[in-house]
Amino acid sequence: MGVRPAIAAMVGGSCRPRTHTGRCDQDMYGALTPPTSHHELNPHEVVELLSTDAARGLGEDVARERFAQFGPNTLPRPARAGTLRRWLRQFHNPLIYVLLVCGAVTMALGEVVDSCVIFAVVIVNAIVGFVQESRAEAALEGLRALIRTEARVVRDGDVRSLPSERVVPGDLVVIEAGDRVPADLRMVTLTELSADESSLTGESAPVLKNEVALPPDTAVADRRNMLYSGTLVTSGTGSGIAVATGANTELGEIHRLVGAADTLATPLTRKLAWFSRVLTVAIVALAASITNPNNLAAPSTAMLRSSTARAFPASSMTRKRSSAMAFSSTRPSTT
Repeated sequence: MGVRPAIAAMVGGSCRPRTHTGRCDQDMYGALTPPTSHHELNPHEVVELLSTDAARGLGEDVARERFAQFGPNTLPRPARAGTLRRWLRQFHNPLIYVLLVCGAVTMALGEVVDSCVIFAVVIVNAIVGFVQESRAEAALEGLRALIRTEARVVRDGDVRSLPSERVVPGDLVVIEAGDRVPADLRMVTLTELSADESSLTGESAPVLKNEVALPPDTAVADRRNMLYSGTLVTSGTGSGIAVATGANTELGEIHRLVGAADTLATPLTRKLAWFSRVLTVAIVALAASITNPNNLAAPSTAMLRSSTARAFPASSMTRKRSSAMAFSSTRPSTT
């Protein structure tokens, strides 16, 4: 049985998704193949699957066709708002609106010091939020920078130095100590090669690599026959077939997850949001009552009644009233 029928039988005619994302990708032949399958194949099977050569690599014509099909080997730049919009977004909060109005009113009344304090609080809050948001975007840009490097690729039997953006699936990549891996590689040959994969798996110690096929359910951190985009080769030499580039790499998946992460609403932030809404309503109601003194009596009376009811329950008030009436009835008449 050839490699392609074997792959089709192994996949079962359908896509087996990533274990942690549920996604599947489409290779250059139009058939759905599991992106996690390369570590379970022998090197010659990967070579045949990607129609490349373990000694001469891809031809230039084939490389150009695949570059036109798959695009550059870069992580997509996430859509983000401009600087001005991100700055103005820091003021999009009901409590901030109230503070701005209060600052303007105090300024109009001639209370310059109070107004400056209010505006300073608003500006400092906006600066803190803007800096935090900028740092989050810088983290995404840092992931994109991890795969920008020079790659040594075998094309038509010649080793050539190319920008990592030009690496395509099926390229034979030569690596040595000190190189940053330009794409996800299935190792073909190697000599005492180890890599620092802390940026991907969190493993602090370098991982010694080999070319032996592994079981299908092997975790990413345990795939000794793979080198992943963005990781650093610490020792040894070797060569591998590029099996994934750009957003289809494991690093690209991390980039996608980070970019799609929603803001986590903790119990503290939910309580603060609720408090800010209540405070905003209270301030607006108080301001409306001050501007119209006739409306101040009713809320004050209701508040007094509510406070009295909480301090003296109805049963206690009834007992005290009954005791007072009984006492008054026992007092001798002065007439």
